[in-house]
Amino acid sequence: MAGSGNWVDLLDPDEATLRSRAPVNLAARALTDLLRPPQHQDEPRPTLVSHGDYIFGIFLVAVAVPDEDRIYYQEIDLVLTEDAMLTVRKTPPDGEPPYDPCDAQASCRAGDPPGCRHCARLR
Repeated sequence: MAGSGNWVDLLDPDEATLRSRAPVNLAARALTDLLRPPQHQDEPRPTLVSHGDYIFGIFLVAVAVPDEDRIYYQEIDLVLTEDAMLTVRKTPPDGEPPYDPCDAQASCRAGDPPGCRHCARLR
């Protein structure tokens, strides 16, 4: 489990862990989607939905397997508020490795909020 204060990253969390680490009280549908195991090839669909004080998202990363004629998908779910971000990575079926967020985390500056509250100063 990774986290930098503003970014909490969970891998295959259970409901208690998810509820305790979420930056907001999650809507029932978002909670269900965050806890749902990865499914077959056509589900879930990539999604971005506003839930009032946060954004919920589902992202899929297609991974080509070298020397094999196949791809698999890595699912990363997101809860984004003005001050915090939660990512939920899901281990793909069939023993494939889950997405590794280390490169993305390394590019973040400690203490910067994920929301655009400070975007005006960047213009």
